[in-house]
Amino acid sequence: MSIATVDTSQHPNLPASTKTLFDAKSKKKVTFEEIAKKLGRDEVACAALFYGQAKPSPDDIKNLSEYLGIDHAQLEEQMGGFPDRGKSVEMPPREPLIYRLYEIVQNYGYAYKAVLNEKFGDGIMSAIAFSTKVEKETDKDGVVWVSQELGQRDNRLPDAGQHPPSRQVVALHQILDFSTQDTKIDMELTLNHVPITHASRRSERLKPLDAGQMCIAMQ
Repeated sequence: MSIATVDTSQHPNLPASTKTLFDAKSKKKVTFEEIAKKLGRDEVACAALFYGQAKPSPDDIKNLSEYLGIDHAQLEEQMGGFPDRGKSVEMPPREPLIYRLYEIVQNYGYAYKAVLNEKFGDGIMSAIAFSTKVEKETDKDGVVWVSQELGQRDNRLPDAGQHPPSRQVVALHQILDFSTQDTKIDMELTLNHVPITHASRRSERLKPLDAGQMCIAMQ
């Protein structure tokens, strides 16, 4: 079983609670999936609490304290404030796995923007009113893919304020071996929780794409 750890000496911008939580997690030898079940949260949301990128509820602090054997008063003091988001990752990121997520935005950021503007109008997506999950998928050829789903609230600008907020879901599928260029990106958009379109692009296996090869196929 693989257990995620962190060396806080290499990440000076992380809050004090990060070391407290990760030390207890390592000592107990539990995964984020196991901790998340105790919290009643998704494992990515749980991990975000550890990195100080989300605000815990009083129940989160209580459950973490009890499950990981951390003094409640200490944890409450360390996690009781408001998150100082965005400091946990340098930009551009140097960690290869995180860089792949950054690379998706570099390559497809304007493509996402164009499609989102056409489907939702002028506005932005929320990174706070936000949900996400990670799954492991195996295709018919036995290739393992990383499946990441991002659910974000659609925040319209005032001139479109007559429209009710909606929830947008972006599903990213990436091959597990990052040394290859075989990727598939699916973007599923929902308006008021009703799916309205599906877009996908998949490269030829193990061959990098250039701009002339890239397309978005509407289904």
